[in-house]
Amino acid sequence: MKIENIEGFKDLQPKTKRWIKGICNQWQLDEHHKRLLVLAGASFDRALQAKSIVDAEGPVIEDRFGQKKNHPAVDVEKQASITFCRILREVGLDLTVAEDSRPGMNPGGY
Repeated sequence: MKIENIEGFKDLQPKTKRWIKGICNQWQLDEHHKRLLVLAGASFDRALQAKSIVDAEGPVIEDRFGQKKNHPAVDVEKQASITFCRILREVGLDLTVAEDSRPGMNPGGY
């Protein structure tokens, strides 16, 4: 399946589309990996979108009681960035095998 035909690809930013097409040209990917790349691209675009809101409005807002709290876009940016990194790890485009970066279990299993 062509990457352009995967749902969500058309909604991505032009730079993100070029990035994904570049990866698809360099790597032979299964369809599920292409779908993951589109999701990664959407997460990347969402993180940038949230970042632009935070840049414009600031990272802290006041609630209705006058208390300062994180701007909701800060959390959106954080979650989208984490999602992007996790998806890329799942696709596994690294040439060298890195040690597993996922947190391990406690030896006692608790």
